[in-house]
Amino acid sequence: MSIVRAKAHALIGVSLIADAVDVLRQPSVHEQVVAPLTAKVTALTSQNISPKVVVRASAISQAVSGGLIAVSVLPRFGAFVSLLTAVPATFLGYRFWQIKDDAALRASRRQGFFAHLTLVGALLLIVVAPRRKAKTSTKASATKATKTVSA
Repeated sequence: MSIVRAKAHALIGVSLIADAVDVLRQPSVHEQVVAPLTAKVTALTSQNISPKVVVRASAISQAVSGGLIAVSVLPRFGAFVSLLTAVPATFLGYRFWQIKDDAALRASRRQGFFAHLTLVGALLLIVVAPRRKAKTSTKASATKATKTVSA
């Protein structure tokens, strides 16, 4: 893995972890955003789904997947899991198009929306990144070739 890719993974992972910690510290704001969706799901499935549980589960999965990405251990899996929570969070949490009367709030939500879309793009790049083949050392290859020739 190149040093640039490793640093990029670290930056993306740390961003996800920091966001997850913020959510876990102040879940009530996020629970209010998720509440209408969980109410609809509860009505459709007759299963009581708590906004509190959804928010905490989402934040924990973001933190764990961010950690996987940051240390480049299963980064594609971590990015995929993060996408499962980042996409709904982007469209639920930053609905700037619904704000008509407060220009400052609308601009702030719009900025947050596009910042999260950028994160979604970065996660998609990690998911579709080609697998790198493990490099074999020149010395090991030479030793193997010598054994093959002498046999």
